[in-house]
Amino acid sequence: MNKCLNYDWVEICDPRTRIQMYVNLDSGECTESPPEGSRVKPLDSNQWWEFYDQASNRNYYYNYMTGNTMWERPPYADIIPLARFLTPQHYASSSAHSESGRSQSVEVRSGIGDEGLNG
Repeated sequence: MNKCLNYDWVEICDPRTRIQMYVNLDSGECTESPPEGSRVKPLDSNQWWEFYDQASNRNYYYNYMTGNTMWERPPYADIIPLARFLTPQHYASSSAHSESGRSQSVEVRSGIGDEGLNG
């Protein structure tokens, strides 16, 4: 079960600026501080961000804490479905390893910067 769904807000960190932010998984709203009194899931090493790769037409997963990227949904992980909130202008290049272990080019949707998730 995805434990993140039990919280109002989830703490994330912008990979480029290292600034911590909070995302509401219901609305997609992203803010520098969550509303007072809300339930917040802290950032941890079990948190994986779900993105969508248009070239392969499939989801992939990124762990901010470890820097790992993978095609298969990590078992027992807290999945943050960022693909639901990002738009195509948020693409930036990165790479991931396929199931065969070969390095492949993948589009990382990094829309968590200055514009926020809805930017």
